[in-house]
Amino acid sequence: MLIKHPDDHSHHAEVLHGLMESYPGQADEIHRELLQVQLRESIHMFAELLEMQMDPLDENVVILHDLRLEHEGRFVEFDHLLINRNLQITLVDSVLVGCGSLRITATGDSLIWSEENNRWLTAYRQPLQELEEKAQILGQILDAGWWPKRMGIRLAHPIETCLVLDDHDRIVLDDPDAYASRVIKMGDFLPWYSKQRMKTPITQGAKALMQRAVNRVDLNSLERIGFDLADRHHAAPLDYYERLGLDQVAPISPDDHPAPEEEEMADIPAIETPAVEPEPEPEPEPKPHPKTAAGKKNTAPADEDRQPSSRIAAALKLKTPEFLAEMESRGLLKKNQKDQLELTPAGRKLGGKVKGRGGNRSFSWPKAAVEALFQNPESEQEKQT
Repeated sequence: MLIKHPDDHSHHAEVLHGLMESYPGQADEIHRELLQVQLRESIHMFAELLEMQMDPLDENVVILHDLRLEHEGRFVEFDHLLINRNLQITLVDSVLVGCGSLRITATGDSLIWSEENNRWLTAYRQPLQELEEKAQILGQILDAGWWPKRMGIRLAHPIETCLVLDDHDRIVLDDPDAYASRVIKMGDFLPWYSKQRMKTPITQGAKALMQRAVNRVDLNSLERIGFDLADRHHAAPLDYYERLGLDQVAPISPDDHPAPEEEEMADIPAIETPAVEPEPEPEPEPKPHPKTAAGKKNTAPADEDRQPSSRIAAALKLKTPEFLAEMESRGLLKKNQKDQLELTPAGRKLGGKVKGRGGNRSFSWPKAAVEALFQNPESEQEKQT
């Protein structure tokens, strides 16, 4: 049961791009912030995958994506949070999806293979260590909440944590026994979750079976727990001026303060000069088309309102699989020989983009164009006839 969609961070990217132009001296700091925003796109990819494949578990699990909670004066971000009816909690980090090759050392450090340097480099994030810290914080937040105490329930500790990668990413584990169950490819996540978190094998003993029976809650209680956490979410603020220490002093308008020359000439009487007919103003030159990094004209729709399929589907009050089926029926998506969705020429013309490969593809669209299409369903059919 999906409780919270990922937030739309496109406006953060727009602000940061503007700051890059206005503050070139601090471009490195601003670029690091922009990289963090871009990395959050993987949250949308994993969220869409879960929504398309979660039907068998829909009434037994609540899912919250991109959750930002306050704890002891600081804010902590959780990529994905799953809670089942046995109150078993799983934290998932998707920040390294699409990294190419990932190595986890025996101490849990994350290294990414660099083709350019031909060696392993320390990853820009260390998600396994971050997940451990976040699990402790989340446990404290939940222990202080209303529902464990009021319902007389003990949380199923420890909170499970795992890192998901793209199916095409290569994984190298120095200590497979320690990390094989914590570093999972996206396509293997739901089978792993169903086996590890939705069932309690007899081999775990009578105590585990008893705790599962005692902790089990009904669907209504599970929904209340999920919505309670969603209500605590704080959207990330646009506080980059303060965070990066940027100068926010507004420029002085020349109308507010006359130039010194004007002040000195104020008492000198004006000299009459013969009237001169103004010359006609030259016609404005046409503005050049924006260009891409390769120097080609960019004729694709603007990306200001680009959103992933899951978010547009929510705005249209559809589930993501229903939305994708609608886009397929309108000829904007099609299934290939492997029964996987891919963009059609019509979908690209509308402004659709794809990320990921194989069964882990996710699609994004210009929101205004898609909403107009659904408001006028005959328009696309007329174009294709």
